[in-house]
Amino acid sequence: MKSVEYLTEEALEELVANLEGSSTAAPPDYLEQEIVRKIQKQQSETEKKDFILYSIKIVAAAAAAIAITFSLPAIGVRYHSIETDKYWETHLDGRKNISIERNLSEEMNDLSERLNGRISEITGKQ
Repeated sequence: MKSVEYLTEEALEELVANLEGSSTAAPPDYLEQEIVRKIQKQQSETEKKDFILYSIKIVAAAAAAIAITFSLPAIGVRYHSIETDKYWETHLDGRKNISIERNLSEEMNDLSERLNGRISEITGKQ
C-alpha cells in the first residue's frame, strides 16, 4: 500500500503564495505528453477506419468490374436493338456479320447510360 506524503506547513504556504501571486498555475509535467498520446491514438484509429473503408470501396469496385466484364458478353450475344441492327446493316453493306466488339461496345454504352441515369436519380442532379 502506498504511503501518502503531505506537504509541510511551510511548503503549503509557499504553494498558496505562488498561486495567489501568479495568474495561472503551471500544469503538471506529464499532462502534455498524455494529451499528445491520446491525440495520436485517436488519429491512428481514424486512419485505420479510413483505410478499411477505402479498402472496402476498392474491393466493391473491383467486384463490380469483374461482374460487368463477365456478364456483358453474354448480354451482348443475345440482345440487339432493331435500330442498331438497321444502322449497322446500312454501314456494313447489308452484312449481318456483327462483331463481339461492337456488341460489347453497345452494351457498355447502354450500361453507362443506365448507370448515369441511376446516379442522377439518387443524387437528384440532372
